[in-house]
Amino acid sequence: MKRFIQLFIFLILILISILFYFNFLKTKKTSDLENIELKESSTTLESDNNLIKNLEYGVTFDNNTKYTINAELSELRYEDDIEIVEMQFVTAIFNDKEGIPLIITSKNAIYNNSNYNTEFFNSVKVIYLSNVLLSEKLDINFNENIIKIYKNVVYEGLQGTINADNVKINLITKNMEIFMQDSDKKIEVLSK
Repeated sequence: MKRFIQLFIFLILILISILFYFNFLKTKKTSDLENIELKESSTTLESDNNLIKNLEYGVTFDNNTKYTINAELSELRYEDDIEIVEMQFVTAIFNDKEGIPLIITSKNAIYNNSNYNTEFFNSVKVIYLSNVLLSEKLDINFNENIIKIYKNVVYEGLQGTINADNVKINLITKNMEIFMQDSDKKIEVLSK
């Protein structure tokens, strides 16, 4: 009789366990899977848009120079497996070996995440020490270590103001070349 009661209790425990598994655990696992699928689909919807707020990239080069760029709003796209970032309301800082910053701001920029080259456009402003450059476009080419500033360039420094078509700055030597697109036109210099 004692064995019969033990066997009966054991069978009831197995039955309760099976019922518990099918009623609670199996439905819980199914609902977890549904949640995972919903999360993946919402991520997919967001990734179709590829909009990112307050995105920042930072690079330290072999020669101890640093380049940081951030934007209030960015959109990612890919061209030949290269990440291209279209940015709005952009601030970039290039620090040379001595840590002296060259600050660039613009309304828009296109950043290439594979070679770090950047095209700035719309209300570009460059600040370096006590010098300010204003223009419509600026390109940083890290392959050639050159900054090219062009389209309605206005240079404001301690000596005065210069209006020109183009300015090239060598990132390594800090040499600046100011010139006009058309060699017949003259650079305008207004001294203080």
